[in-house]
Amino acid sequence: MRKIVVMAVSASMAICAWAGSGIKYKGDMKTEGGIAQEQKQRAKEMSPEEKEQMRKMGMNPEGIMDFSFEAMAADGKFKMVYLTDYMMFPKGSYMLGDNATRKAYFVFPATKQYIEMGVDQMNAMAKSMKITRSNQKVDVTPLPPKVINGTPCTGKRVHISYDAEATVMGFHNKSHEDSVTDYYTNPAMDVMALFGGRNWQAQGLATGDEAFDKEIQAKVGFLGFPVQVVMHHTNNGKDQGTTTLTTRDVQMAVIPASEFVLPSGYAKTTMMGMMMPGAGAEGETGSDEGQPKKRPSLKDMLKGLGH
Repeated sequence: MRKIVVMAVSASMAICAWAGSGIKYKGDMKTEGGIAQEQKQRAKEMSPEEKEQMRKMGMNPEGIMDFSFEAMAADGKFKMVYLTDYMMFPKGSYMLGDNATRKAYFVFPATKQYIEMGVDQMNAMAKSMKITRSNQKVDVTPLPPKVINGTPCTGKRVHISYDAEATVMGFHNKSHEDSVTDYYTNPAMDVMALFGGRNWQAQGLATGDEAFDKEIQAKVGFLGFPVQVVMHHTNNGKDQGTTTLTTRDVQMAVIPASEFVLPSGYAKTTMMGMMMPGAGAEGETGSDEGQPKKRPSLKDMLKGLGH
């Protein structure tokens, strides 16, 4: 994700030198081509009224696909700060995570609100969706080593494909998913423990099928810290675009415990509460002259996102 200011340290010294420390870095996520490009074009063509509606729902119409961020992790806790607007996350908002409590928080300093999400609860929700997969295949091939942002990297290409049938909220859908991901990583930086087991193998590779995910992880093996990850995805043969994650300004340093603490005095809300101006804590609708405000429809939200 970024221009890397990395310490020149050998693999043999890395783990010992970083023991008890933390990691801090910046990153950029960019998506080009396919459906992603169509969504960007739709955002440019939106009317002033449509853009205003998106802003009222807490979304930036110009910040739909690409964003920059700063991340840090230590002792099983992590934090990601949005350095640019992205979807419903304005610049300066951030996510906190704690592997021990299995909790995640999306924090919005501008409105002094936060959303709480349980990792186990999210996993349970995902499992409750009726999704069956078949014709699952994974192939891993080595890529020539190269230097990215001054950092020597090893490369692996991971090709994953499968057929999926899903039933969600009464809607039935069949699809063929195919993704090719090129990982360029620094294998000397074994920092997985800092994230509390939130390892790099799972990034962009997990399908939700436990048996297949174990097969993927076994074939991929150790990756190290991601310096650049390039994924091209197709759905039913249609190009969904190419997403590139690049890291930069990587530092191994002591991270103050205060960075991972939920700020006091913030009101708890919900995703719907954030998307509705005037909504009360926990997403209750506000009212004008005794009349409840109209909730934005799913159609309105998807239209804003270019669907």
